[in-house]
Amino acid sequence: MKNFLVVAFFFSVLDGLAIVAIWWAIVSFAHGEYLTVVVVTGFAFAFLCLTASLVLVMRGKVKPSADVSDRGTTIRPDRVVGGLVKWGTIGAYLALATFAIFAPLGKIDIPLPPGNRQYILIVAFAGTIWGIVDVWRTFKRGGVSFIKLGAGGFDMSQGSSSMNGDWDDVVAVTDRRPGKSAPFRAMIFVKFRDERIRSLVVDSYTPGGDAVRRLVRYYWINPDKRDELTDGRAVERLAEFVGTA
Repeated sequence: MKNFLVVAFFFSVLDGLAIVAIWWAIVSFAHGEYLTVVVVTGFAFAFLCLTASLVLVMRGKVKPSADVSDRGTTIRPDRVVGGLVKWGTIGAYLALATFAIFAPLGKIDIPLPPGNRQYILIVAFAGTIWGIVDVWRTFKRGGVSFIKLGAGGFDMSQGSSSMNGDWDDVVAVTDRRPGKSAPFRAMIFVKFRDERIRSLVVDSYTPGGDAVRRLVRYYWINPDKRDELTDGRAVERLAEFVGTA
């Protein structure tokens, strides 16, 4: 029930913001405020993309993609979900950049609180710079997220976070932090010997995220099976785990 309420609230907020943004875009277009249209349309697009991606994830309509080389197996999220998140994020950053550039010139018809105007503009500029870095990082790694598994270790990256290491450095692979309840989104938690704990959201990879988490755990506890990571058998094993989830 708790998760249902969280999902319902989240979707209500996103859909509400998207509706408001679309309405504002129509009104702004009618008034000839075309830069304002760019800003609010960008945010509306981002909200709708995020909503659509979450719908697919919550319904389990996801399928991982994988590449194999002599260095290991790289697994990526569902292509549709990954595309929605990537382009929705880019849309939001473009809207934010347009606002940051033209709002100080009085070209954006979005009212700002008089006492906090300068702070909002500072945040917008900072967000634009962060967006440039984030978009560059996304294209550099070939998508919003990936999990690379090799014979000697692993490398995982998502958003602004990443983790990598040798298999021998790992002491636990779980679905939650020790002593904590399972999070709202399905995740993989990796605990290292130095007590570090790193995490990655995995429900955009496989339905419920369990299959990809099982795959990582399998190669952690079965070093004699890691040769599968370089010949395609790991992809077959992942499909088997998805089928038995």
